Amino acid sequence: NVASFTFTTNETRATFECRLDDAEFAACTSPQAYAELAQGGHTFEVRTKDLGGNYDLTPAAHTWTIDSITPDTTLSANPAGATYGYIAFSLSSDEAGVTFQCKLDGGSYAACTSPQVYHAYAGLAAGSHTFTVRARDAAGNIDATPATYAWTDNGPYPRAETSVSAGFEHSCALRTDASAACWGDGFYGQDADMPGPFTQVTTGTYHTCGLRNDGSIDCWGSNGYGQAPAHLAGPYFQVSAGDSHTCALRVDGSIDCWGDGQFNQIYPHAGPFLQVDAGGYHTCALRWDRTIDCWGAGDSVTNDWPHLGQSIPETGFVFTQVSAGKHHTCGLTTDGAARCWGATDGDYAYGQSADQAGPYLQVTAGYSHTCGRTTNAVDCWGVEANATDQPYAYTVASAGDSHTCAMIANGAVDCWGYNNAGQATDQPWLETFIDSHPASPEASSSATFTFHSDLATAAFECSLDDGVFVPCTSPATYE
Repeated sequence: NVASFTFTTNETRATFECRLDDAEFAACTSPQAYAELAQGGHTFEVRTKDLGGNYDLTPAAHTWTIDSITPDTTLSANPAGATYGYIAFSLSSDEAGVTFQCKLDGGSYAACTSPQVYHAYAGLAAGSHTFTVRARDAAGNIDATPATYAWTDNGPYPRAETSVSAGFEHSCALRTDASAACWGDGFYGQDADMPGPFTQVTTGTYHTCGLRNDGSIDCWGSNGYGQAPAHLAGPYFQVSAGDSHTCALRVDGSIDCWGDGQFNQIYPHAGPFLQVDAGGYHTCALRWDRTIDCWGAGDSVTNDWPHLGQSIPETGFVFTQVSAGKHHTCGLTTDGAARCWGATDGDYAYGQSADQAGPYLQVTAGYSHTCGRTTNAVDCWGVEANATDQPYAYTVASAGDSHTCAMIANGAVDCWGYNNAGQATDQPWLETFIDSHPASPEASSSATFTFHSDLATAAFECSLDDGVFVPCTSPATYE
């Protein structure tokens, strides 16, 4: 470590005296060099001495710091291990006042700060990743051995009941074009079709919400408690509509809730969480450690409405999903069993809280019944009229107040149970679209049509004027 100084004076034939740090002044000339300087702060001073022996009473001085030691960088990841569409890194160094440079996988280093966050809506793809960070100190020294962290991201945690949702007296589902279609009671506009595009739709008692591709949320229907704001920016990974409240899971695993909070159902506990489900007057969520946490009505057992134990989860199990019903809650364990609690006796007990061995792929809790989806059926228990088993291979199922809806692979929806407002009406949803056709009027006596369906494997039948439908393919030409 070296330093060199040049200096001048306005006094002719003068000489100089220099000193470094706490040393005595000694005769010197310009330039004055020093070698093998120690790390840390130093002060150089120089004064003029004229022929009469007079000294400059205010020596020129320069103070600087020698720092040739590279900083060491450390990091910690939250959460540690496999992630679901979100990770945050806390960055630190053994030197104060450093800045950081980060890169993900094969990217280039760029300035970053702590915490450094990556999530699915900001480009974090599912798969294996490596995060690298290095510290740079004020002297420009860069950590030559950056801190790294390798992990696997699984994408956003799988959401149950994303494409179909049964509410109180209305139901909604996502079409193949990602729009939301709804049917049943529409007194508050909760049955309105919405163009989206959405990745999830969820129904409450009198409101509906959809999660957009960008993580924002649109809601419609009754907003008497503030449960259905027109738009929330997010970004969110999941949304769930309860009786008169709504909750959504943020990308960092925290939960926001809004709407009716008379039983504290909109005041979530601290996360992080993987999934949230809003029930009648309570809310439950799946934690990162696969336990279930609930808040709101039923956090004590009094057998007095609405406190029926629905917010006291069973312990000692590893869960993969939670579903909050009106007065009960069910969790799906890693072995596919349904464990349920709340409304086990009294006026609101209909057998919907009975544990079931399964194994199930999904569990969904309604008002007076619960259903579990297997690879080739939906099994239900509780009030018999609403809990009819359905021997079919559905992709997702949703238990509503007194009805159930389930989607099959081609996007059609089967519903069963109470149907007073049309909420349990099946939705075949096989749509045909004409892409091109002759102009009108048209001089040519030949006409060609092209068309497609929202089902990729669909076959077509065509009819011209009052003719019968016959098999056809696109394009279809008439001479």
